[in-house]
Amino acid sequence: MMKTLRLSLMMLCLCGSAAVALAEGPDISFKENVHDFGTVKEDGKVTCTFEFTNTGDMPLEIQRATASCGCTTPSFTREPVAPGQTGRIEVAYNTEGRPGNFNKTITVYSNSILHPTYSLSIRGSVIPRENSPESTYPKAFGLLRLKTTALALDDVRIGSIVSRTIPIYNTSNDRTMTISFSQVPAHMRVSVSNSQLPAGGMAIVTVNYISTEAKDFGHREDCFYIHGKTATESSGKITVTANLVEDFSSLRSSGKLPVAKYSRSSVSFGEVKADGPHTTEIVLTNEGEAPLKIRKLSSLVPQLSLKSDKKEIQPGKSATIKIELNTQDLQSGIRYYAEVITNDPAQPVKRIVVNANIVH
Repeated sequence: MMKTLRLSLMMLCLCGSAAVALAEGPDISFKENVHDFGTVKEDGKVTCTFEFTNTGDMPLEIQRATASCGCTTPSFTREPVAPGQTGRIEVAYNTEGRPGNFNKTITVYSNSILHPTYSLSIRGSVIPRENSPESTYPKAFGLLRLKTTALALDDVRIGSIVSRTIPIYNTSNDRTMTISFSQVPAHMRVSVSNSQLPAGGMAIVTVNYISTEAKDFGHREDCFYIHGKTATESSGKITVTANLVEDFSSLRSSGKLPVAKYSRSSVSFGEVKADGPHTTEIVLTNEGEAPLKIRKLSSLVPQLSLKSDKKEIQPGKSATIKIELNTQDLQSGIRYYAEVITNDPAQPVKRIVVNANIVH
């Protein structure tokens, strides 16, 4: 009896130790994971905020947040969140052209040990407005009206083909409109259901996005132009955004994976003058068993650039990534973000925070 009791206590202690070990590192906890908008009108975007806390003991980084459809747009706290501190996920839902009930999912990806992915949801009901060409097709280019001029494809897995449509309308009372397109990117195919659009007629523009032909990784923005010609020509710009993500299924099945380890997640140039480029470095080490490939180095601002001395890092080896900040014409303190995209399935995107205080 005593022997059995001792054994049970030992197992409880071991289990307790394992639980503590699992809790080490960053972790994420949301105040709520469902937001109900209730009943809203069909007159634009409605927004809500999901607040989260880092309940771990290391800085928490939100790597990305994706929505189940293009009508829902998430944004999030970009800087690392210290243990015990809070961050926010802002979610906007576009009610335009979407009457009726809705229930959408947002997936949050982070470096949390226990919750690397976390699902949030929004729901509600949209009251339709009166139908009119102006409300149904709110974007106008002369006599040509469109339902939207922006297509957000969100995550597009490389190897897939994604299709989206745009309804268009000829507001003329007596003129047929010839529909055509120009400056279409090579990785898109654009067509229209009726290129000779009669007065008062509606047609559908179809955009096929061929991910492999984009030859890119991460966030990408493209555009093309639509033309509606009558006696005069109406032209408008269509913007297409996508986040191109790698398919890791074959790499995972091999059993040997690359593992990216960064020497730091943020860099500070301190006080620097507005006198030209300043540089610093971070070290990227492959702690895995397969080659680590750097897919893309990018920044959202032209003042910040990245360059690596290697495109492929063998297991146990490292690469040096040079970060250059051009401070010319900068007036005050800055906080920029750079991204490193690799073939590490556990952390394909690493966001680097760059700070500097510009002095004159």
